[in-house]
Amino acid sequence: MSLSSSILSQTSKKEIIMKNIFAKIILLLLALSMLFGFAACKKDDGKKTPTDTQPPEEETDPYQKDSIPDNINYGEEEVVILYDELRPEEFDPEGASFVEEAVMSRNTKVEQRLNVTLNFTPTTGGYINTGLSPFKATVENDVVGGLNTFDICADYGMTIGSCAVSGLCVNLTDYDIIDFDAPWWASDLSTSATINNKLYFGVGDISTSYLSNMYCMFFNEDLVNDLTLQSPYDMVEMDNWKWEFFMQYCNEIYADLDNVEGKSVGDRYGLTMTHVTGESVFYSGGCQMLELDTDGNLILSETMSNSRASNFYSLTTSFFNDSNNVYVNEKDDDNDGVVNWKDNFLDGNSVFTISQLSFAKAIIDSGSGMKFGVLPLPKYDDNQNYRSACWVGRTLYFISSGSPVAEMAATTFECLASEGYRQVTPVLYEDTYKLRYSKDETSGQMIDLIRASIVFDLAQVYTYSFEDQIPTRMTRALTFGTISGYATEMQNISTAMATYKSGMQQVVQTIYNSYQ
Repeated sequence: MSLSSSILSQTSKKEIIMKNIFAKIILLLLALSMLFGFAACKKDDGKKTPTDTQPPEEETDPYQKDSIPDNINYGEEEVVILYDELRPEEFDPEGASFVEEAVMSRNTKVEQRLNVTLNFTPTTGGYINTGLSPFKATVENDVVGGLNTFDICADYGMTIGSCAVSGLCVNLTDYDIIDFDAPWWASDLSTSATINNKLYFGVGDISTSYLSNMYCMFFNEDLVNDLTLQSPYDMVEMDNWKWEFFMQYCNEIYADLDNVEGKSVGDRYGLTMTHVTGESVFYSGGCQMLELDTDGNLILSETMSNSRASNFYSLTTSFFNDSNNVYVNEKDDDNDGVVNWKDNFLDGNSVFTISQLSFAKAIIDSGSGMKFGVLPLPKYDDNQNYRSACWVGRTLYFISSGSPVAEMAATTFECLASEGYRQVTPVLYEDTYKLRYSKDETSGQMIDLIRASIVFDLAQVYTYSFEDQIPTRMTRALTFGTISGYATEMQNISTAMATYKSGMQQVVQTIYNSYQ
């Protein structure tokens, strides 16, 4: 071995030895540092750990809280709630669905928070053509007779309007505990129904029927794809979802599939629906029957008879009556040879239908496996936002003017809505309609849009005050023209409007007087 090689070899050995020594020193220092660190922690007696140097993050509650004091205690006093026996699932359910369990949980929570006993009392209610509602009669007999049994009352929307005109409802704005600016109340109703600072009824998360009965447009995504049509979602995204576009869209859809002359059950349509949903079309076009003027007075809306409204009526009347692209049932009954809107849509023979949001469950339960989407109804033009309506039969709530414990009833009223917002709506809205019944994320966004665009019309609520149900007849007649036997009276819209307005004005004054 050469000298140079020997020196290199020895140098390498020394380097290896030094590296080993250095490594041991490093390990020793690390061990000592860990030991001292552990001793320091022991010296603090467990009072501080590295994770204690930052305060723990507080959990955030996504739901707004109400302002009901924590120390309220009514000593298990009873609050009697009178309700329509046909709708127990909204008040005192016995079923085991997720929503019904949530309602029961809400009731229990209200009782615990306020230390009250909720006494749910069913009675005959519902829709009565004559306006002589048995529900109203029950409340009226209780108040006029001085029995003063009931505190909170709830029934079919049109019945409640009749109760308000008869002085059976307290003014809810007298009770500061009820916060109508809170998200658990339907803000449009609270605004449009407040006259002279008086509000006789409310709705929102206190009612499951409020959400279930929002009108919307369903479409068959599978059929849209099969016919290579543009996605309606794109039109909403581009803010071009208008009635004129929708009607043109439907021109691409109709087909005589069964070779039967005329409209038949086997044909393919752009839209099938029932005449009852005519009110949703009426409001979607920016129309209104009753509204408040700048001074807060209740008046007939100009949108019933101005030129813009007349153009909209002419557009929809032509579409619903003169086009093969749409079929409207006058009834939901199955008749031989008559198109049934539900069956036609569920069988995949129409792209669109208009119904309440609860129809989503019918689609799922049908077993059709249809992939469907949810949309707001189209708007008339760019001068308006989307406007969605609730079926006139949705439940409204009020406090009886005969309640001997109105203050406690008002607190319970607020608590039922607030707890419904936190406990019931998340199940009904998020878990049921937005997630289970909606097949895609976009449909969930559409449902949010629909809910945010809900509008109310006092003419709906006060229908019984108008002879022969004029508001209901008008929404369908102005939209459909010849549907439901109104062809003769609606041949000349302007003449019919003049006739209606003359009679309606007197009723409007009667309604307005009840707010004085």
